[in-house]
Amino acid sequence: MSSNLELLEQRIANLEAEKDELKGENAELKNENAKLKRIIEENARRDAENAEHKVRIEELEKNSADISAENAELKAELAKLRHDFDSSNLTRPQQPQHVTNVQNSCSVEEDISSAKPERRFASNDIPDLVIDQRVADNADIESMDTFLDETFKKSVSDGFRQRNREKKLLHESATQDLSGVSNETTSSVIKDEKSQSHKKREAENIVQDVFDFTATSAPEKNHMTEISMTARHEKSDMDNPPNILQNLACLIQEAWDAKDEAILANQKELLCWCSYIVEFNKKTTEFMTEYKIGEKKAKGMIYDNLIKLLRPGTKRNTLLKQTQRARDIYKLFEKIGIDKIKYITTYSANSISELSDSQIQTIVDYFSKNPNTELPDDRDGTIIDFEEDISNDQDNVLVSATRAEVIPPARKNWMPR
Repeated sequence: MSSNLELLEQRIANLEAEKDELKGENAELKNENAKLKRIIEENARRDAENAEHKVRIEELEKNSADISAENAELKAELAKLRHDFDSSNLTRPQQPQHVTNVQNSCSVEEDISSAKPERRFASNDIPDLVIDQRVADNADIESMDTFLDETFKKSVSDGFRQRNREKKLLHESATQDLSGVSNETTSSVIKDEKSQSHKKREAENIVQDVFDFTATSAPEKNHMTEISMTARHEKSDMDNPPNILQNLACLIQEAWDAKDEAILANQKELLCWCSYIVEFNKKTTEFMTEYKIGEKKAKGMIYDNLIKLLRPGTKRNTLLKQTQRARDIYKLFEKIGIDKIKYITTYSANSISELSDSQIQTIVDYFSKNPNTELPDDRDGTIIDFEEDISNDQDNVLVSATRAEVIPPARKNWMPR
């Protein structure tokens, strides 16, 4: 009897030990299942994003090819026009040279006016047909020069646009990893592009704006003429120095006000993009929960509805680019705080969206080491805008402790709090 009890107790102990082992194995299996589920979801999300990026890259490559073809045609046409113009100059007798700038045009008018008496005295010796022919030739040369100037300006402007689009193509193609090692190479190319001097990019943009302005319509030029006319003084004001100084003071104040409005508009744009990403992520989660769908399909539904609500002609590809740009902006302010937007007075939304990961980390490290950057509201309109040299080419970054820009107290009320 006692031996049977001992056997039963031994059997019970063995069963309890096996039970504990099974519980441990069951817990491990649950953990592995959860990990596998997360991995599957992550892979599905990456596949969806890779598909979107492939479509975008194909479209950008197609656009780049079209632009290159158009530029080649323009260059060929310009070369042909210059060749024809040079040939016409060689075959014609000496003729007055057309001058495009204002000073030389004035000198040409003086020469013509001084030459009128000679023409009057020699008119009996020169046939009218020859005079009319030279006048017609001068008009042809003048129109040809004007056309060549416009064609050259358009070609230069298209060249700037093409370079900017190629840079944008490289930037868009490296937003996500598409195929392992090949994508790491693309990312390194993008980082090299981003490491170029910020001042050089700004200079190219300014030059492009100048060439774009030369090709604008007459109403836009008239608008600039009206603005420049406000700086002119009447003859009666020249005898009254206080009026002249008052006009100068008004121009300075208007320039300051325009700068303040531009800073405020830039801060508002940054805040809107950050808020857009927060709301976009929230709606994506809501759609996934409500309709029992994946992240890619939820984003697609959001894009479809947004296109219907936006202005006519908005393309899906444009909306995707704007969303990615907004994510790049939010990546920075998510880490340093949305409230830091009110300290940005120099850098535009585009400049911030082009910051690399290393530059963003430098900014985050600075704010973590300098918590006093969070200025109190009772400070008199102080706004700190930092710059720091990153990498070997002295690339300008958003944050540095080397400079503090102070806005006068009289113009602090418009700053967001």
